[in-house]
Amino acid sequence: MMFISEFYNLDKNMEYTVAFYHYLGLSISREDHEMEFEEISNSDSNLKKYFNMGQIKIMKEAVEDHMD
Repeated sequence: MMFISEFYNLDKNMEYTVAFYHYLGLSISREDHEMEFEEISNSDSNLKKYFNMGQIKIMKEAVEDHMD
């Protein structure tokens, strides 16, 4: 699962978080799962403890822009 972060030398915690929220979104709505991250992340105060707003924005964009 962590192959992307290792290949591109990216933050593994961000990669794990993106994957987690992506699959959490799938459990809510398969059709709109990309957009679920926005709503979930806005209400998750723990996210802001571990990531700055720039990192959260990158993660939101990664979830929204991914291709199945």
